[in-house]
Amino acid sequence: MEEAGLQPALLPVSDVSAFEGYRHGMAWPDLEKADAVFTFNVLIALGLARAFTERAPAFRTTSRSSVMTTWSLPVTSPPL
Repeated sequence: MEEAGLQPALLPVSDVSAFEGYRHGMAWPDLEKADAVFTFNVLIALGLARAFTERAPAFRTTSRSSVMTTWSLPVTSPPL
């Protein structure tokens, strides 16, 4: 990642929930600068996506950043 000029940021979580993803997303100082966020859980990803839309309204229309996860729930449309 460093060779490609990417700067990873690791955010430890204390709970596996959408609220935890949202909480970290709202507190993350450089969230709007992120090109992508990879999570290990769809609930964390949903919380981060919510934080993106609240902190950076342009994210809703430009899709400059991506939120990715390792698994999906059938209730999300389109699947994350």
